[in-house]
Amino acid sequence: MTRVAYASTREVSAAELSELPPAESAREFGSPERRRQFLSARSLLRSMLSRFDGGSPASYRITTGEKGKPVCEGGPAISITHARDFVACCIARSGDVGIELEVIDPRRHARKVARRFFSAPEADWLETQPPERFFMLWVLKEAYGKAMGGGVVEAFQGLQCIVEPPCIEVLESAAAVPDLRLFRLHDSYLAVVAIGGALDEVEVERWDADRSEFVAAERGESTVAAKQLGDQCGKAGERPDVAVAG
Repeated sequence: MTRVAYASTREVSAAELSELPPAESAREFGSPERRRQFLSARSLLRSMLSRFDGGSPASYRITTGEKGKPVCEGGPAISITHARDFVACCIARSGDVGIELEVIDPRRHARKVARRFFSAPEADWLETQPPERFFMLWVLKEAYGKAMGGGVVEAFQGLQCIVEPPCIEVLESAAAVPDLRLFRLHDSYLAVVAIGGALDEVEVERWDADRSEFVAAERGESTVAAKQLGDQCGKAGERPDVAVAG
């Protein structure tokens, strides 16, 4: 099972942040907002790891790979993302995973950006689609780049796809065909990508600060599209085989 959880940076308590290792809590950032995002994400991740295999949150050694990819030494595959007031994390038993959160911003010049960074087939396709489809592709590409452990080039050139809810059609991938999931989270899209492993069942939860525990994701969160290994997306109008809490 692949676990995904999110939290509001405004709800992670000072007590929870104080439990972070000094190497994390003492890091300096250019702005208070960025620091809050980092600390909240690390706190969420450590709570998820503890729930995943029973260790204490502070016991996990989290390092950074060559291109900034977080690694839990001796533990499961992990990925972290943040956008504005939300952070989210992903944990998987096998393979590599990437998670990305992207806020839907109607002011963004989506078509112009697509022509610059996306492939010609993707940009052509977006010309005939609702504006939100741009953000679907963007967040999937970012998550793919994280799963690959690379940067912008790997993210935007390595994966080409189009989204026709409830399915994602992969046109081209630099790696073996990835397994993709796409969720709507409040005013954002949340993407999870697995490479070298399958997202057979994705469980999405929310950190409840008042109860200091993970709870079912809010009902406002719904699966928008899914790419199943073996091209088993399901017929148009059918809900993909993805478990979503709530």
